Amino acid sequence: MAITVSSFAAFLPLILLVHFGTSTDITLLCSLAIYKKQTLLLGLVEKYVGFTTALQIVLGFAILFTILQFARFLLSFQDSGTPTAGFPAKPMLFPCRTSHIRLFPTINSFDYSYLWVGFPVGWKGSSGGLISADVKDLPWYLRWLALRPRTAWWSVDSDLYLGRGHVEDGLAGKLREWMEIHGHDPNDYAYTYLFTAARFFNYQSNPVSIWNLYSVNKELTAVVLEVNNTFEERHIYLMKPQSTPLPEDLNIKPPRFSGKFQKEFYVSTFNSRLGHYSISTSDALFPNMRTANPLPVNTTIGLCSSSGRPKLIARIFSTGPAVDPSTLSLFGKISFLSKWWWVGFLTIPRTLYQAWILFFNKKISWSFRPEPRASTMCRPATTNQIFVENIFRRYLRYVISSFPGTIQVKYIPAGIHPVETETMKSDKSSNEGVEVEIRVLTPLFYTRLLHYTSLSEALLGESQEGNQTVSISNLKLASKFFPPNETSASLLLTTTPLWQRGAFILLNSISVPAPPIENCETGPENPPRYVAKSSTSGGYEIQDFLQSKECTDLERKEWLLQAGKLFLAHHLTLGSVDLLDLLVFGWKAVISWGVVKRVFA
Repeated sequence: MAITVSSFAAFLPLILLVHFGTSTDITLLCSLAIYKKQTLLLGLVEKYVGFTTALQIVLGFAILFTILQFARFLLSFQDSGTPTAGFPAKPMLFPCRTSHIRLFPTINSFDYSYLWVGFPVGWKGSSGGLISADVKDLPWYLRWLALRPRTAWWSVDSDLYLGRGHVEDGLAGKLREWMEIHGHDPNDYAYTYLFTAARFFNYQSNPVSIWNLYSVNKELTAVVLEVNNTFEERHIYLMKPQSTPLPEDLNIKPPRFSGKFQKEFYVSTFNSRLGHYSISTSDALFPNMRTANPLPVNTTIGLCSSSGRPKLIARIFSTGPAVDPSTLSLFGKISFLSKWWWVGFLTIPRTLYQAWILFFNKKISWSFRPEPRASTMCRPATTNQIFVENIFRRYLRYVISSFPGTIQVKYIPAGIHPVETETMKSDKSSNEGVEVEIRVLTPLFYTRLLHYTSLSEALLGESQEGNQTVSISNLKLASKFFPPNETSASLLLTTTPLWQRGAFILLNSISVPAPPIENCETGPENPPRYVAKSSTSGGYEIQDFLQSKECTDLERKEWLLQAGKLFLAHHLTLGSVDLLDLLVFGWKAVISWGVVKRVFA
């Protein structure tokens, strides 16, 4: 009996960890157990297989795998190419260099090699095994075992461009959808050619893509700049150069087009959103979309401060003629690949190196990222933020339906794809009700929502200038969004477990105000502000909704868990939930190692 009790006591921590732990916890536990008992495992291999036999088996598989990869390498170039369906220009590779010259507040410059892939929008397929667009590949664990790769070395996935998510018609459908939303007629443009830094080995660093839009006469009539930052945010600028007739002598240099527009997007940690851009570019497919120019790419983008002072000049320009993959020999393809495969991988390291120089050597101040404006595409929401958004949407829907007047609210979420815009109406509302637009600007709003107890408090706090994560068209009316107190009492779920009710009471008493958002647009004249919690209830609060029959027991537990993590992060890890997760993982590793030592002693 004593042996049974002692054995149970030894295995109890293991049982609890397996039962309550996540898949990560169990993987960590198994890894530590293998490390602890590696001598026993090696002994079993020696006893039943033998080290020599095991080594021969591993070596045999390695040789077969190497032969397979060499065959895949050669077969990857054996692609006759997909026709471009009447489009004048073909998919091409554009060897380039990019240069940056900073003029203010200090002088700094650098340049490095850069590779652009260009192809007609609407084309799907592969060209010479070097370029592919919208070709679906196998899962990564099957890709290495396939004899012939499906995608080319440089590939483009339409899901990663313009609007988030998948559109059935690929890049053409996405461009058409974007233009219609922003009031442009896609029928004005017969052809579109995209220049972009494509994915290589599933890795992509793509600061800017340029879409050239052409008329039926093959003249460049508009340019779309799709700009990305390292925070997964995106902004799209449209420039319409003045119409320029084709010259009679098509051997002269292509005409240049220029434009100017306000800066709306945070790109660099050393530049705020103030100022304006000026762009000067030429048609890389001039003339008649034939890429006859020996140096086709020549684009200059300048940044001026809000006072009009030149601040930065960036260029991307060709270092040689465009390369048609479908016309290259096998040796030519391998030669090109050996010269350019590494370029994309060095984009981020080069950027970090220049940031080090600017910050530590040039002493340029750091501009913290502001939350995006309504015209900017925010980063995708995390799993936790998607959960909170679902609760918030249902809560907002109930609050609006119970509003004691006629009101219509247009709710636009952020970071949720596909975007599900919803118009909510009060029970007394007709189609003539006053409309309020609530546009969430960033998924950060859903994280910060956990700091609040009432909807009006959250909307007022998160719509402040400089602290803005939500935009509201009528803030005065939105501040009254809550039904009367007596409404909530009838909806409370009386069977809510007592411990959950106590947890919500405790959470309400220990919760901290939403911290201010410090960024490059806050300062002494516009300081970030804390939003104080209301000392009294204004009506049906978020916690009332969570404890009502509208929410499930699992949803209440998840809300309490996330809100509790915010409280712990505030006191333990300077408000960073990521650092808290790392700290928790460290403690789990220590506990798992203790369990392994106890069980396998």
